[in-house]
Amino acid sequence: MVKREHVKNNQAYVGEPKQYQAYQQLRVARQTSDQNLEAAELNQAASMNWGAWGGIGGPGWY
Repeated sequence: MVKREHVKNNQAYVGEPKQYQAYQQLRVARQTSDQNLEAAELNQAASMNWGAWGGIGGPGWY
């Protein structure tokens, strides 16, 4: 079985349906992991509470 994915470099994946299913599961797991990491980074940045410092253009900045 040969499946062509819509990815850069026109890559083709060769294997049985079982291997392709495992690949799809890994792909979803990686996407979920990337999304969780991005959310954690955004939450960390928000928790720094830069607004309390006034930020750029805050008190004392003219």
